[in-house]
Amino acid sequence: MSDDDVVYLLVGNIQHRLVDNVMKHGIAVVRQRDAGVEPVSLQYDAE
Repeated sequence: MSDDDVVYLLVGNIQHRLVDNVMKHGIAVVRQRDAGVEPVSLQYDAE
């Protein structure tokens, strides 16, 4: 999976689940902001 694939998936219906996995690799937040998506990963930071 390329970073571009991650962007498209993050804006999909499975974004909440994918972010939980991708955050471990440090990719989700930056890529979501590049895509203009509100970073839902903040939900996971609080846990």
